[in-house]
Amino acid sequence: MNYSKASTRGSRKYPNKASCINEVRRRLREGLPLNYSAIRYQDDALRRRTTYLFGGWNNTLAAAGLNPEDYRTDTEMASFYGIKFEDTIDQLFTALAIPFVRQPDLFGLRPDFTLRNGVWVDVKLSEWTVDTRNCETVEKYTPHCRLLTIVYLRGREIDRMYANNARLIHVNNLIKQLPRRTRGYFYGEMAKIERSLAEIAA
Repeated sequence: MNYSKASTRGSRKYPNKASCINEVRRRLREGLPLNYSAIRYQDDALRRRTTYLFGGWNNTLAAAGLNPEDYRTDTEMASFYGIKFEDTIDQLFTALAIPFVRQPDLFGLRPDFTLRNGVWVDVKLSEWTVDTRNCETVEKYTPHCRLLTIVYLRGREIDRMYANNARLIHVNNLIKQLPRRTRGYFYGEMAKIERSLAEIAA
């Protein structure tokens, strides 16, 4: 019997509806995010399989006994905390004595910050909103700068370079460059934003 690619993607890991629902419930028990963007980044096999078996991620959540509306990020509040995160990065660059210009207009584009030597910086609340293979920010900005650095708050604590002159770095890796006595303030501010985002999601 022939199966289309759409019907078999993720089928080894998630062979049936029950296995998908079990995974959703496992993520719920472990406090892992269940919004669509996070699933797409963290386990795209699950997303693809549930699209085929249930007709979409929201239908999967409903089948698991969850209200999909409870797992959507409030975009207005997320935008508010995105600006708050950006303001804190402004303070962090100042504390690190890194010269910067905030939101310049370059080539009709407005990166969050520009540094010396052609480095542009964009800030994101979550690592999983950044897919360097298919990210609008990367596609738009990298042709115009020597290096695009994306600083994010939620996700793995990494500092990683990509071939398309993009760098992905967790904000904690910047905070660690501060003297120990001044790190606490910034760790505290990041924790406040993370808690607020968690409350929105909850």
